[in-house]
Amino acid sequence: QTRQKALMALCDLMHDPECIYKAMNIGCMENLKALLKDSNSMVRIKTTEVLHITASHSVGSSDRKGE
Repeated sequence: QTRQKALMALCDLMHDPECIYKAMNIGCMENLKALLKDSNSMVRIKTTEVLHITASHSVGSSDRKGE
């Protein structure tokens, strides 16, 4: 339940490019990657939603091109 609420809040925050940038810099994507294997299907769905929002935004999709 707590993870679901946190992910819903993260979905809202990830519409802000600055939040995406900060999340990527602090390693949030690795934590989201781990949540894709969670036993709770709603957690997996919300995690996918956050990743989709991030990948759809120019900051999230182009930030790592130089690596």
